[in-house]
Order: sequence, then C-alpha cells, then structure tokens
Amino acid sequence: MLQIDKIEKEFLKGEVNLPRSKSILNRELIINAISGRIATDSFENEANDVKILYNALKSPLNSELNFFDAGTPLRLYLSYAAMMDIKGIRIFGDDRLIERPISDLLKSLEQLGAEFEFELKGYSLPLKIIKGIDKTKHEVRIDASRSSQFVSSLLLIAPYMKSEFVIEIVGESRSQPYIDMTIKQMEYHGIKVEKQANIFIVKPAKYNIDKTYEELDWSSAAFIYGMAAMAKDCDIFIPKLRVDSVQGDAYCYKIFEQLGVETKEEEFGVRLLKSKSTIDKLEIDFKNIPDLFPVVLSVTICLGISGDFTGIKNLREKESNRVKAMIDNLIPIGVKFKEEEDRLLTDPNINGGKEIIFDSYNDHRIAMALSIFAFKQSINIRGFKTVEKSFPGYWAKFSELSAVVTEEIFK
Repeated sequence: MLQIDKIEKEFLKGEVNLPRSKSILNRELIINAISGRIATDSFENEANDVKILYNALKSPLNSELNFFDAGTPLRLYLSYAAMMDIKGIRIFGDDRLIERPISDLLKSLEQLGAEFEFELKGYSLPLKIIKGIDKTKHEVRIDASRSSQFVSSLLLIAPYMKSEFVIEIVGESRSQPYIDMTIKQMEYHGIKVEKQANIFIVKPAKYNIDKTYEELDWSSAAFIYGMAAMAKDCDIFIPKLRVDSVQGDAYCYKIFEQLGVETKEEEFGVRLLKSKSTIDKLEIDFKNIPDLFPVVLSVTICLGISGDFTGIKNLREKESNRVKAMIDNLIPIGVKFKEEEDRLLTDPNINGGKEIIFDSYNDHRIAMALSIFAFKQSINIRGFKTVEKSFPGYWAKFSELSAVVTEEIFK
C-alpha cells in the first residue's frame, strides 16, 4: 500500500516527461510484425502493455503466451496470429482478462475461416488457434458495441488479404477515436482505408515500415492535468506533447479548460497554466473517451463540482469495472451517486478528517485518479504498482511535482 501525505504545495511548477502512447506503439508493433519485421527498439521503459505485446510477437511458436491483464495487446494479437496461421499456442491471461470481451472478434475471425479450441468455455481464454484465416475471403461483419479494438484488430490485417476486403460494422460503435487512430496510422504507413457509412474497404497492399509513428500519451497527460486543476497555481511544461494528436484523449485539454487549466501550445510541447473556472456542474459524454472518466470524476469531486456523466456503459468491462471501482472507493468518504446503465450523476460532498484507504482494483487508471485526493488530505492506495501498465514512474513524477512524501507501507 502507498501512503501519500496531504499535498500542501500551492504552486506546481516543473517539467513532466510522459511515456509514449501505448495505443500507438501497440499498433506499430503489429504493423511491423505483419510486414515481417519484429521491432528491435528498447521497450524497457515503456508501459507494461507494450512489453507484453512485444514479448508475444517475438516468442517461440511452441510457447505459451500469457497476456496477463493486457486487453488491447490480446485483441490485436488474435487477428495477427490468425492471419499468420500461428497454431497450437496456448493463449491465456489473468482472471480479469478472461472476463473481458473477445467473443465478437473471435466470431468474426471464424467468418474468415479461423478455428479455435477453448479450454474452459466458448469464445473465452484460455484458447488455441487450430486453423488460421482464409486470406481469399472478401468481407467480414463485426459487432463493435463492446470494444473498438475489435475493428482496429481487423483493420490492421486487412491490407494482407488477397483481394479488396470489406469490414462491416454492426451495433453501436464506441470509442470511435481509437478506430480513427488505427486508420491514421495505416495511412501513415501507406495504406488507404475507404469509409462508406458503417463499412471500411481496404485494398491489398504492403505497409511502408521505413518510418515509425509515435506520440506521447494523452491518456497519461490527463493525470498531470488533474494535478494542475487541483493546484492554486501552476506552470507545468510537458515536452513533445501535441494538441493536434491522433489520440482521442487529447480532448482532455478541452475538458480541463472548464476545470481551470489553460493549455498553451509552444514550439516544443505544451504548458499548463491556471485559468479561472466558475462552473458548478460538468456534463461529459465519455462514449468516445472512456479512459478519461476516472480522473475527471476525481477532479470534479475534489473541486466540489457536480457531474452528469453519460457514455459509461462499457467502462464496466475495462481492467476493472471502473464505474463500480470509483463508486465503491468514494461512497465511504461521503460522495453520493445516482447510477444508471449509461449515466452517472454525482453529488460531490466529501467527509474529510478520517483515514482514507483507497483500492485500485488492480486498475492503473483508478490508482492514478485516486491520487488526486491527496490534494484534500493524506490518503493510502492499495495496489498502487498497477500504474506500470500505462505510466511507469508515475509515482516519482507525482511526488516530484507536488513535493509530497510518498511511502510504501505494509498493512
């Protein structure tokens, strides 16, 4: 458990170097691998998700592959492995990953001729690929209502089908910016994707892998924005972060404008400064930006701002049930919620003074979001090391920027 003293520093000033976007890096790894080249970059300091996919791609073909809690790498790898006819490897993960949805992707790969063997129950981990896809197939239908990653997974392999390939989306597509990100990366590597209503069309081609696309991670930047929102004043520079990003979570800078943080674009990055904010209620639809939900929820509650948050349905199928995780952590300190299937209303009254022990639910974004409450009083966070999944070194940066004392305790 991590014990964090109350943050007393009123002016946050400094420079914060962010990790590279794991979403972008994972797509780059697949693009390289399907082109016949396993990336040789050093991923030692990258997010755990990136290291998990990299290790899977370079593992011997007679090995088991443990994807631990890494949903995105698993979903991207499944289409790649079916395309490359990688048969017989036992693919598995931890208990939470087994619960997370992959059935719609597997059924789409079956439409393309793939066959799977399931160890415990149908369309779930652990599994083995018994037969790869038929590359002469022309089309596939995919239900994208539970994850945009199913579409991204199929798009990435589409150029290596034998003829023009059509992907038809059925059901309500969520997290659309992540599909857009995939398409933009494909285009960066020379692949044209034609979109017609709910259909994507990709002609046979080869990726140009002479160059690598990368950006710093806006999902991680959101937690630095959260700290800036809580400070009385700030001057925080984030080198190499771009507002004109392919990442949907870059939208966080617009959200935080309403929460008192100004984003100043500079030649070599962005600078966060304080601005005046007078709102008493924030209304956000998280359908396309689900990863921002925990930190925005934490900041609004700490600032005493009511929330009317929609588009939360799929948040229950992330690394944790993020709606439940945040509610369970915050009800004991006095916060009131009205929960519906796709909507959450918040009444941000905090009972301060008592010892606060939060639980990360082994979810990196929950742990980082709850750290914001240290601006209110001393807190403790169980399972704090889970931040390595996306933001290695977060606690060191958090402590350096806020000048707060953090200490691992055994309790």
